[in-house]
Amino acid sequence: DAPVTLAEALVALLGTLVISHGGCQTLRDVSLLPVLLPLLRNRNPRHLHIVSHAVHVLEIFMDYASAAAAAFRELGGLDLVVDRLSQETRDALDEFELTHKERETEEKEKGSVHL
Repeated sequence: DAPVTLAEALVALLGTLVISHGGCQTLRDVSLLPVLLPLLRNRNPRHLHIVSHAVHVLEIFMDYASAAAAAFRELGGLDLVVDRLSQETRDALDEFELTHKERETEEKEKGSVHL
């Protein structure tokens, strides 16, 4: 899992850079947004920590760099976030429904054993 570890380290480094004015300026100059936005599409559960950290970096970056919010929208970042939230919500509801059905089945089976 060397690529995952490397990606985690790189996103952590970005998190450190983005909290300083000079680091934020540098990240703006190297076009940070187009590099991080594709991570919002990553649905691999093993990469959830990386995606979460990248979202945090994006949030801080947009707080520090006023033009970043406009660029974020222009690059489709808002749509990506809305799509991601929608997917995550559907996944959570599906998981809840599956768990609820499994519990109902178990309770019915327990009830039939006692009769």
